[in-house]
Amino acid sequence: MKNSVLFALLMSLFVVVWAHQPFPEKVETTYQNMQIFKDPEVSIAMYASLDFSGDVDYFAFEGFEGIPAYLSVVIPVIPGQEDFAPDIEIAGPFPAPKLSVEEEFDSRMVYTLVDDQASPTVFFEPFSRTSYWERQEVWLNLPTDGWYIVRVSDGRQRTGRYVLAMGTKEVFGGDLLFLLQFKRTYWKPVE
Repeated sequence: MKNSVLFALLMSLFVVVWAHQPFPEKVETTYQNMQIFKDPEVSIAMYASLDFSGDVDYFAFEGFEGIPAYLSVVIPVIPGQEDFAPDIEIAGPFPAPKLSVEEEFDSRMVYTLVDDQASPTVFFEPFSRTSYWERQEVWLNLPTDGWYIVRVSDGRQRTGRYVLAMGTKEVFGGDLLFLLQFKRTYWKPVE
């Protein structure tokens, strides 16, 4: 019996990892310290948060003309996050995944996605047994090759946790240790 339960647990973790490569936001992601995604087609899930009023997170990926880029944001169903809906902005292309000043981002805006849903759909993830509010989702046709930068912020200066998903090609990987402890470390309100 114990072996069956252990096998089922390991298989469910494998399936979760196969669906998205999970990564936690280990350090504050700023315009000077972006999280870089190497392949925008590979499905990743970045478990991040806006930790203080005015917090802004930055992520970068190398995009290519003619290859659509997929991005979405879901919000963990955690008390106090019912109205949390951060904005997603994508700018580019840039010659490298860095900005010399934050204002440089605004000069190359490609797309802005603001969530205005009054009642977002709830998605239940059966393997982790967690629920998420589905917020923004977009497929982008990038205008040219280069580095694109994603900015996540909240115009109302709210704090909260979010999951930024990118790509749809399922490839094994991610931070497996985070998966084993994310309910304990991530699944709670931002303090």
